[in-house]
Amino acid sequence: NTALNGLIVTGNAGMGKTRSVKKALDDANYIENEDYHYVKGSSISAVALFALLWQNREKGKITILDDVDEIKFNQSTIGSSTK
Repeated sequence: NTALNGLIVTGNAGMGKTRSVKKALDDANYIENEDYHYVKGSSISAVALFALLWQNREKGKITILDDVDEIKFNQSTIGSSTK
């Protein structure tokens, strides 16, 4: 199977990573929230992220996770206590 199941784009802030990915999808006539979902890490809880990934697990679904590492810094996403 040669299907692409994931892609990680890394680089310094401000390089245009998100803009480039979203432009490529736009150029391919993909529609946000219909053909793909864009998730900003600071705007989603870990549970909601898991649910979104589960709901979009079918072949051909695209989920963009932008700055998803920020989830670990948002106390509302991990509960009220940290240990």
